[in-house]
Amino acid sequence: MKGRIFKVSQINSYIRRIFDSDVVLSELRVEGEISNFKDHYSSGHLYFTLKDETGSVDCVMFGPYARKIGFKPYNGLEVLVCGKVSLYEKAGRYSIYVNEMLPAGIGALYIEFERLKNK
Repeated sequence: MKGRIFKVSQINSYIRRIFDSDVVLSELRVEGEISNFKDHYSSGHLYFTLKDETGSVDCVMFGPYARKIGFKPYNGLEVLVCGKVSLYEKAGRYSIYVNEMLPAGIGALYIEFERLKNK
């Protein structure tokens, strides 16, 4: 084995710095359907997954931003989110840190799920 040996936390810190300094990842607008929605009432934070037909990404919207959206997000809602991609270093997982959210309608995946469920 050649090369420098790194600790896991060093790699995670390095990757987070890359994410945080990337021009595209620091100001994103992403459209997708909400799933796995969790509202942590005590903190006001919202946790959810955004998905489309072939992919998904975890998202978090912290309380100060969540209190400004003016509607109640739910599973199956198609939304447009604005934010940045960053890495939660302890877990080594990246997420979109959402600072704005707009509803875009009921998602196609949710409509198809309901159709199949009622069949």
